[in-house]
Amino acid sequence: MADKVLIVDDQPVNRLILRAILEREGYEVVEAAGGAEALERVGEIAPSIVLLDIRMPVTDGYAVLRHLKSHAATEPIPVILISAADEGADRARWQEAGAIDYIAKPFDVEDVVARVRAHLHPDEPER
Repeated sequence: MADKVLIVDDQPVNRLILRAILEREGYEVVEAAGGAEALERVGEIAPSIVLLDIRMPVTDGYAVLRHLKSHAATEPIPVILISAADEGADRARWQEAGAIDYIAKPFDVEDVVARVRAHLHPDEPER
């Protein structure tokens, strides 16, 4: 069974790019366009990992992350934040919130694949 990746981003083009990258690697991909939808999807599909945009209207990525990390059922799910490259510099903030990693936009295909694989299958050698 393929690992399930939940992609949360309010921009359809970002979801499309990440879906293409990850499906080509054999992952099952589910999308959410915002924070509330993300929390619904997490309950429905029990993702193996979440790729979560920081800047979204209504409910931003940090609010979603805090919610996930405050519930026993969702706390163990690894979350990688995604956003503009300059926000990755605030490493202390996203680590303190419970994220395990950060992927900068615009996306680098090899970086996305390597980071997702490293957190889902840390014992497997790189391809």
